[in-house]
Amino acid sequence: FQGKAGLFMCLPYMREKAESMSNLILEHTPNGIVLLNDKGCILEANAAAKALFLDMADELKGAHIESLLNEVPYKQVQQSGRPLLEQTTATEDQEQSVVPLPNGDCLLLLKDITEEERKRHELELLRGETVETAQRVIEKQMRVAQEIASLLGETTGETKMALTKLKQSILREPRQ
Repeated sequence: FQGKAGLFMCLPYMREKAESMSNLILEHTPNGIVLLNDKGCILEANAAAKALFLDMADELKGAHIESLLNEVPYKQVQQSGRPLLEQTTATEDQEQSVVPLPNGDCLLLLKDITEEERKRHELELLRGETVETAQRVIEKQMRVAQEIASLLGETTGETKMALTKLKQSILREPRQ
């Protein structure tokens, strides 16, 4: 029985350690995590969520989520009971995921995608510039080819005339 008593003494320690690790993860994740009650009021928010709402970081607790975000699909999730994952907001600077909890509350996960969107925009600009450059090169190559063809046509015409005159002069010469 001593073995079992040791195990029971270890359980509170293990639970405390697991909760401590969970808290560390929640506080240091780059994603904003907000716990909403069934009315859409903020119960808790991690540091990343507070950083997303700098203007109201101190007043987040108790605030209604719709006063902070224009598009929050938590009502849809509450009604359906199914999670909604990675929905991009109208401003396209965040991805929102809403996960329903068994007690009626919701977990709102906010991922700041500003940097990803900036990189995507830069890549689109680079692609556009590359296409424009390719088009200019094609047009220049076509112009050069046309100029070469024109010059070849002129010299070919001149050569034909000169050779025709030579041929005629040879044919007209009296034979001796």
